[in-house]
Amino acid sequence: MATRITTYSEYVTSSTVDNIRSIESQTLSGISVIKVFLQPGANVDGAIAQLASDLAGHPAVHASRYATAFILRYNASSVPILQLSLSSPTWSERSSTTTACTAYGRHWRPSRG
Repeated sequence: MATRITTYSEYVTSSTVDNIRSIESQTLSGISVIKVFLQPGANVDGAIAQLASDLAGHPAVHASRYATAFILRYNASSVPILQLSLSSPTWSERSSTTTACTAYGRHWRPSRG
């Protein structure tokens, strides 16, 4: 069922949102992630408004057992370029963070996760 909803959403999005460069999707057990890439110079706010309008009219949204879509906006400056993960069976989280910041520089900020 998730694949069916994803396919329909891709079809509607590709035919109603302006300046789409490409669409990528991944369907997992009960979850669907659809990435919409826009052409350079595209009106991002307008595309988000079109996408929100399309998803609000999606038949699955009206069924009570399906959650509504979340639209997340990313650009090249908000996507992490490198993510470093450290773990140790003997060090505490604080020790790992201190070691990482000391070894790799103070300009790196640890994130929880």
